[in-house]
Amino acid sequence: MFRKKLDALEIPLKYPSEPKCPVVLLLDSSGSMEGEPSEDLKKGLRKFLKDMRKDDLARKRVEVSVISFNDNVRQIVPFSTVDAINDDKIVLDPKGKTAMGEAILMAISKIEERKMDYSKNGIQYFRPWIWLMTDGSPTDMHPEGNDQMKTEWKVVLDKVHEGVKNGKFLFFAVGIDDADMDILSAISVEPPIRMEQQKFSEMFDWLSKSIASTSRSSTAEQIKLDPTDSWGKRVKK
Repeated sequence: MFRKKLDALEIPLKYPSEPKCPVVLLLDSSGSMEGEPSEDLKKGLRKFLKDMRKDDLARKRVEVSVISFNDNVRQIVPFSTVDAINDDKIVLDPKGKTAMGEAILMAISKIEERKMDYSKNGIQYFRPWIWLMTDGSPTDMHPEGNDQMKTEWKVVLDKVHEGVKNGKFLFFAVGIDDADMDILSAISVEPPIRMEQQKFSEMFDWLSKSIASTSRSSTAEQIKLDPTDSWGKRVKK
């Protein structure tokens, strides 16, 4: 009971009169991201938050959570409006392996928790976004692993596909460098996107505009997203 009360205090609901657009950024911080990829990712993320803050409606409606994954999975930013996020607190420490499956399950769980918060407080919300970025393949579960890894992998696939099909969230997968696009194709209902030449800035620019556009719409409206040609190509399934 005490833990639940503490969590509620740590993740306040700002601007309760505004509908919310929750976005989870799932960021690969495994060892292969060390160096330039990680630095470019952090720069792009800061630009994304800065752009969101410039939009008066988006800064009140968009709630961002950041989850990083390597050997461990951490929610380094709980759901917060963009004007409440301290950029200096977002620390990505590239090392280790790629616990992608666990990260996806955490993202889905955190979204369900946040939607319950909205419902309890009478707040409308847009369909949540899960935005996965990785340069590799999951090491915690895999279709070609042992029996346990295969079973856990199927759980992840089922949860993502059922969640998208039932309108619980939108799921997007972005492959960086040598990412396993076959794996991302299996996870994502939508065709995954392969980033070109580490265009993190262009990608986050596209993302900020897309989310801001969503936040200005009706919660029941279907949004048509712009092409991603400026930063990446969709991989046919």
